[in-house]
Amino acid sequence: MQHHAGKSLAYCMGLKSSVIVSPMALNQELLQILACPVCRTPVRAINAETELECTACGRRYPVRDGLPIMLPEEATPPTKETSPKAS
Repeated sequence: MQHHAGKSLAYCMGLKSSVIVSPMALNQELLQILACPVCRTPVRAINAETELECTACGRRYPVRDGLPIMLPEEATPPTKETSPKAS
């Protein structure tokens, strides 16, 4: 495969620009067993499955390339607006 500096992967693979590559959907079985590593409660998918939110503390964990990043240091801390306890 030739290298095309500054070109997207889709371009390099010969895909037409009309092809939309969507992020992988989260495996629902995996989602059922995941828990917040800080407070050990279930998480739910939010923002078109780009984040997982703890149902208790409100921390938000990113999902990158379909893989949940369940590290406390990667989490977005809860705010008054996003904390489940604020509802």
